[in-house]
Amino acid sequence: MGSTAATPTRVNKDVYAAAKVAASLTGRTVAEQLSHWAKIGSEVEAIALLELRQRRRTAQDLLAGRDYDSLPADEQALVRTAWDEEMDQRLASTGIAADKRAAGQPVITLDEEGNVVRHLPDGTVEQL
Repeated sequence: MGSTAATPTRVNKDVYAAAKVAASLTGRTVAEQLSHWAKIGSEVEAIALLELRQRRRTAQDLLAGRDYDSLPADEQALVRTAWDEEMDQRLASTGIAADKRAAGQPVITLDEEGNVVRHLPDGTVEQL
């Protein structure tokens, strides 16, 4: 089991104020209330992630025997998500970027904001 010792943490003033009110109603300290909310939030997020994983798995089978264009918009979105993930996995398993760098060639990718960038062999990155 992990330690039950408190770890100093900063929280937004509004969250602290709400926790203070809730704590007074539930008989908890503010710290206990914040921990309680964190545990609830963690459980809710775990459920949401499980549902997302199930939907993604289902998306891979949505096309079975059907034409993409005949699918409703929400199912098309799930199929596109599955395609994107499959493509990401395939690209990650290839050594194209490493091979190009080893050959002294630049590599073109998207950065975190979706901008097209060029990675030069010397390690510099320039936005295109």
